[in-house]
Amino acid sequence: KPGTYIFIWVINFSNCDPSIDTVQIKINDNPTGANAGNDQTICASSTALTGNNPAIGTGEWSLLNGPNSPIITSPTNASTSVTGMISGPYSFVWKISNDPCPASSDTVLINVSTIANNVISKDQSVCINTAPAAITGSVPAGGNGNYNYQWQQSIDSGIVWNNIDTAVSVDYYPGILINSIC
Repeated sequence: KPGTYIFIWVINFSNCDPSIDTVQIKINDNPTGANAGNDQTICASSTALTGNNPAIGTGEWSLLNGPNSPIITSPTNASTSVTGMISGPYSFVWKISNDPCPASSDTVLINVSTIANNVISKDQSVCINTAPAAITGSVPAGGNGNYNYQWQQSIDSGIVWNNIDTAVSVDYYPGILINSIC
């Protein structure tokens, strides 16, 4: 059982005063088992790290590896944020210590996956009652490879955008333009 125990050693010899010595042994609890939370795939440069709160010992977050050195806002808080990440995989370690016992640690993987190569074809000028050429989109890079597309249009020079209901593929075929305001 954890606690401080004192042991005494007594040596007696004949009519002499006994020789006495003591030793103190402190037994510590092992730290709480670390749990760094679920792995994540995100599209942003920041996220929350959510480790478990230690009942025994103290915890600390650290970066194990990654493409840069992001900032862990409050490394000794079980739930904290990490900012300044760039695209790529990161490993963060949640370590709970209660010296002199062995520490407990767990690793969470954060994959930052931003979408790149989001490029569409060049501007066109067409006459009313004419169909423009297809507006083609490039195949994006990044993410997990499962992309959803949604084309939008604006009739006020890009202030308000509205989804085009059936335009959900890489390319868009606008059809014949019959309105002089588009």
